Amino acid sequence: MKEKKKSSYSDFLIASGIWITTTLICLVVARLNFQESNLVLFYVLGSIITALNTDGYFYAVLFSLISMIAVNFYFIYPQYTFSVMDLDHVVSFSIMFLISIIVSVLASRSKMNERMAIKREKDAKQLYEISSKLSAAVSVEEILNISVTYFREMLGLQTALLLCSPDGMTQDTYLFCGLDGNTEVRNVLVNRNIVKCDKDSGKGYLIGNLYYEWPLVGSESIFGYAGFIPEEIEKRNPEDLNLISQMVNQVSLALDRNYFMKKEEEIRQENNEEKYKSNLLRSVSHDIRTPLAGIMGTSELLKEQVTHLPEAHKQASIIYKESSWLYGLVQNILSLTRLQNGKLKILKEIEVVEDVIHASIESINIRYPDQEIIFNEPTEVITAPMDSKLIQQTIINLIDNAHKHSPEGQPIEVIIEDNFDDTVSVIVKDHGTGIDQKAFSMLFSTFYTTHSRDAESNRGFGLGLPISEAIMKAHGGSISAANNENESGANFTITLPKHESDDKK
Repeated sequence: MKEKKKSSYSDFLIASGIWITTTLICLVVARLNFQESNLVLFYVLGSIITALNTDGYFYAVLFSLISMIAVNFYFIYPQYTFSVMDLDHVVSFSIMFLISIIVSVLASRSKMNERMAIKREKDAKQLYEISSKLSAAVSVEEILNISVTYFREMLGLQTALLLCSPDGMTQDTYLFCGLDGNTEVRNVLVNRNIVKCDKDSGKGYLIGNLYYEWPLVGSESIFGYAGFIPEEIEKRNPEDLNLISQMVNQVSLALDRNYFMKKEEEIRQENNEEKYKSNLLRSVSHDIRTPLAGIMGTSELLKEQVTHLPEAHKQASIIYKESSWLYGLVQNILSLTRLQNGKLKILKEIEVVEDVIHASIESINIRYPDQEIIFNEPTEVITAPMDSKLIQQTIINLIDNAHKHSPEGQPIEVIIEDNFDDTVSVIVKDHGTGIDQKAFSMLFSTFYTTHSRDAESNRGFGLGLPISEAIMKAHGGSISAANNENESGANFTITLPKHESDDKK
């Protein structure tokens, strides 16, 4: 307000000085017997100069009005009176006044446009400067400090920056910066859920309890608010409000960039940790696999040699069973690490599906000799391109999973189905308790396990199904799970593309 009064006083002095100067010149020129019309031109020129050197067009119009009266008083006969004897003088005065108004308005607009252009250029430079500094900021604290500094220096605003936590609730404190440049942390009086109550707040500013609040909107969420004192905002013109909005957007972009940088760093660290775990698991598994193979072979041989000694035969069988289970776990771990590192090689050959299943059942029979497995063989030979070792591992995983969840004495069924649509399916079916509806979404997640029929079967690590899913995807096939219809138990189905020649049979 003081600056505005000072500017108005300055404009008054300028206009007065120009009018006095113009009048003195006209008094001198009048003594040289110049015509009254020439004197009018001097005042028109003075009006233009006034318009160019004062704000608005008030003083230029006032200059023209007083000049018209001065010409009539000083230079038109009868002099030193306000009476007009000639109608031509009235027309001249009117035209002079009209020209002065038009020129004053045009000059005022030109000055206003010039000032706006200068201000916009300055604002653009400052926005670029704040954008550069915010881009170089490496922490949220640095972004906030840069922001409050520029809001104070560029716009003379006291600023409050309130952030929210990941759950959408505002934090307990906020950063406040006064006009003196000192920053302080203040307590939030009332916490709010930003995500719920301000879903559309990115469209404009809101009136808070203490501040006008601009939301700091990111690409995925609202980071918080930039708040300003209402008394300071209400006297701002639309250009200032637009500049505030642009600066708030810059702060939002900086916070958004910082958020994604942190997220990227977290993902990179997680990947490094996973890589380290995978390397460790692979190394340990390789070291364990060789002695395990020796233990399995020795225990199998010992089991055959002590059939006449029941206790020794029982112990040898336990050793073989446990080492076989551990060997299968090591195989799954190795497959998992290869899959995670993208090093699992698929060596496809045309195989008879029935033969691959027979080989898988034979392997399971060694591990679980008392488990009954019913294999429903197809009437025709079906072939499919596959890596037989990996498909065997998948079927073994599914039968092993069915064994863990089947009551004792209940058979496991393995069925081959020709889908007659260029695919063949292998179904492994048990007669246990089935799958809980809540578990379906997690079945193929790594390390996910469910409760099975006994403590011995609960030793699984939840690797079989995710590895099987990855193997099927690598073959261009699929795997699915469902509960049996009209009977207890569950079934897992793997589907593979058939060999092309099978379609022509």
